[in-house]
Amino acid sequence: MEQSHSGGRIPPVNLQETLSAAIAHHQAGRLSEAVALYRELLAANPNDAAVLNNLGEAMRLTGDLVSAEQYCRRAVAAAPGLPLVHFNLGIVLLEAKRHEEAAAAFRQTIALDPTHAAAFENLGLALADLNRPGEALAQYSRAIGIEPLRGSALFKVFSTIYAMSSADPALARSVAERFLAAFPDHAILRRGLCGLAGGTASSEGDTAYTTMLFDRFAAEFDQVLAALGYAMPERLAEVVGALGGAPASLDILDLGCGTGLCGVQLKPLARQLVGVDLSSEMLAKATARGIYDVLAQEDAAKFMRANPGAYDVAVAADVLIYIGDLTALAEALARALRPGGTFAFSAERLDAPPELAFRLAPSGRYQHAGAYLETVFANAGFTLSPLLEATVRMEKNTPVPGWIVSGRLTTPGGRAGA
Repeated sequence: MEQSHSGGRIPPVNLQETLSAAIAHHQAGRLSEAVALYRELLAANPNDAAVLNNLGEAMRLTGDLVSAEQYCRRAVAAAPGLPLVHFNLGIVLLEAKRHEEAAAAFRQTIALDPTHAAAFENLGLALADLNRPGEALAQYSRAIGIEPLRGSALFKVFSTIYAMSSADPALARSVAERFLAAFPDHAILRRGLCGLAGGTASSEGDTAYTTMLFDRFAAEFDQVLAALGYAMPERLAEVVGALGGAPASLDILDLGCGTGLCGVQLKPLARQLVGVDLSSEMLAKATARGIYDVLAQEDAAKFMRANPGAYDVAVAADVLIYIGDLTALAEALARALRPGGTFAFSAERLDAPPELAFRLAPSGRYQHAGAYLETVFANAGFTLSPLLEATVRMEKNTPVPGWIVSGRLTTPGGRAGA
């Protein structure tokens, strides 16, 4: 005779199947379905720490922090020696802005698992929210020591020290120097902190730094730039239009295309619109716009070298600010454009002694001298339009001065003797 199961309890043979289904719903973002199945599982075993933990996380994602905390605390009571349950409780408390309690939960996680990089990072975040930036940086440092390429922790180091530099530049420089001394072979840290430490950066970390930065920044990129009064895509599209070309007639290359802000402005001019970016997260946003014919994850200069004579126009908004020496980029640009092809790029302005071509600013962005921009593109075979002064964006309520550099390829192969 088949055994009945009173009270609606799940037969033991179906528990694993139900858990697998709940986790699949959870991971796919179908939170209401996941929550329902987790609750069914708890009816069968009210003290299942894994289910309590997962249900707490799911409730946090729905925005119900009160229920999330209740389930997470039950998970801690059921399995106090499990680092994950303390960590997830800490995340709930952090979102609830109960920073001291969150810090205690992350410290307990670390006591149980001293290699838990995310716990160190989030402990740092809780301490930062308590206005203890020095202690926060110490925790970010420990996270990076465990996972050297942990982009979110690296980003927090850069942003924390940069924020310090506004109030106390000497302190920020000292802290940056200590980080560089602690991680002497870390190319991304060196690239991000050299400007703050007053040092000279090599190009070694440019690509990795830029990729990390924009993978981290992609989700909020458009909203943040809108708040900063960012209008460079519109300005560059105006310049391209003034350089000539009938609507829908041009093969256009959007270098460092990001989420597609420039692409939106360039699309009416384009027969073919191609976007290139280092960040997969930014490219996902650009793909969603549906305006590009081709999108590629690649270094800009490498992509241009591989596509000779393919484009009528190249545009780059906020690309030069992540590259110091522009020689290779300018030469690759001359290779990718057809004879008579045009370009329009933006750059941050360097006001410095004339012998200085570019420098890495405390912001982590390069600034370029106008004379250098004129020289490097002229040497690659371009006849330049007059440099235009422009505000790149607002930062700390102050305009960031910049350039728009544009021109036409008139000497393919570069200027003789350059």
